[in-house]
Amino acid sequence: YLSEIKCFLNFVHKELGWLQYTPYIRLNRETSRPFMRLTNEDVVRLIKAAPPYMKPIIFFAISTGMRMSNIINLMWYDIDLKRGLLTVEAEDHKSQSRVVHPLCDSIRDLLVKLKGRSESPFVFTNQEQKKLQDLNRRVWYRICEKANLDGLRFHDLRHNWASRHAEAGTDI
Repeated sequence: YLSEIKCFLNFVHKELGWLQYTPYIRLNRETSRPFMRLTNEDVVRLIKAAPPYMKPIIFFAISTGMRMSNIINLMWYDIDLKRGLLTVEAEDHKSQSRVVHPLCDSIRDLLVKLKGRSESPFVFTNQEQKKLQDLNRRVWYRICEKANLDGLRFHDLRHNWASRHAEAGTDI
């Protein structure tokens, strides 16, 4: 409950400007648990269970390992389709360093399709072609429930991406 209240107060402060600052709310740490390991079949079920605007986001996340915040804030000027590169600037990255991601062919194909569908400066948008403010947790939980993946967190997609690369022997 505290997390939901904190999220609401952040929204009221940042988006609506009704508060000068967000009051500090101390959250108790949840017990950590290992991430949920997904098979290829799990990934297919997850994408099939998603509404149309979420399908490319899930595919992009599992294919790139990017954080949710970087995905929803990704803009077209961050992507160089000709060279196959995606750039996350230092101020937008958790580590505060600039990161350049190479794009595999399937992600390049996805981005080409998405670019032709929207006039938005943002790569990923909601059903109304507007910027996503956040991934709706209720929608995410419904997707996971429909795919029989209860307990899957969006961040688990990042862990799966990293684990698959480590298992394949990809150089860090």
